Amino acid sequence: MSTIEIHYENLHKLNTKEDATFFHKYLGTICLCNFVYRFSLYFRYGNMYLDNNFALFLIGVHGLLSISSFIFHIPSIRNPLKPMIYPEFRLHSIVFALRSVIVCYQYYYNCHYLYPIITCYVTMISADFITNYFNPEGKNGKTMRNMPFDSLIPSEKQKEITKMHSIMQIGATTYMLGDIQSAFAPLLAIQLAAFLMTLVRKSIITTTAWHSIYSITLWINFCFYYTHKISYIIIHQIMINNYIYFFFPRRTNKYIAWSVNFALFIFYKEINLEEKIDDTLEKYYIVINNLKILFIIYILLQYFIKFRVLFIK
Repeated sequence: MSTIEIHYENLHKLNTKEDATFFHKYLGTICLCNFVYRFSLYFRYGNMYLDNNFALFLIGVHGLLSISSFIFHIPSIRNPLKPMIYPEFRLHSIVFALRSVIVCYQYYYNCHYLYPIITCYVTMISADFITNYFNPEGKNGKTMRNMPFDSLIPSEKQKEITKMHSIMQIGATTYMLGDIQSAFAPLLAIQLAAFLMTLVRKSIITTTAWHSIYSITLWINFCFYYTHKISYIIIHQIMINNYIYFFFPRRTNKYIAWSVNFALFIFYKEINLEEKIDDTLEKYYIVINNLKILFIIYILLQYFIKFRVLFIK
């Protein structure tokens, strides 16, 4: 039996006085349709076609959607039992959504590769400022690390899922260093996570359903390996594994950890490793693409099997 249950009888609860003009809902519908359209394009053609003015306009709409969430009144205290929106989370969601939007604009206008790095630093500083203001004593725990679970999920598996989410978030940051498509892709998880929390609050979905759907939106980003160059996949994996095997176990300060990773990326760009590796492997284009597909399938199967408790009761 699936863990993703939808209680359609409660859908009417989404209609609120705070959004009487349906402004937020209209924006949300546009963004949801844009996600479906862009991901469909990618899976069919290997390209989201974000390199045009209309696509850029829609990316801006995604940013406006996050900002428009301020019209809603939310509890000032975090619910310890269910994943629901509270002030710190809302602001974090807005900041990280705007990170993707801004970086997409930077790629569209062919900005230097240092601009996305600077944007990532500004995002981290902003997130820390928000946490220090709303959660100075850490009573609410970490925004994502202390996300509540249903009792259906064993405690050991909860820890594994939380660690997986942390790793995926590292991957999302490193995706800012890829291209306009990889910068846009993490928006799906960021913005859908907030909407799913609303569905939990309205008793439309369960806590486990939140974790299940959120995990899928994170894993789908691996599919973008197919159009990334081998050199980028290598540096991307190095940065993620630095966190998994070195920074996380040693609880390294994130600014130090990311400075190391960003320095590696700058080195990678400055010595033209991208051209050296990809030009050398160009003649093996078909073989490499097939290997990428196998690698993506392997990763997704591995995650699904490891975390199948999220999908099967």
